[in-house]
Amino acid sequence: MTPTARSRRRSSSPSSTPARSSAADQSTATPFQATLMPSGTGPHWLPLRAALCKAIGKHEAGAEVTVHLRQRLT
Repeated sequence: MTPTARSRRRSSSPSSTPARSSAADQSTATPFQATLMPSGTGPHWLPLRAALCKAIGKHEAGAEVTVHLRQRLT
């Protein structure tokens, strides 16, 4: 089962927490807004646009970044 399928299955339960959560960040490179996506195994993924990754020197998919959340939008 793919992580996306696991997330859909988990979010269909009435007692589950929200499947996605929006957050905003102002990093030293560029402020951005994105949706946190559950991996289905506990942690969440934060998709970043290629332009932002390039601006912070991360060029490969899966590269680790440090994000400091400043505001939860939902």
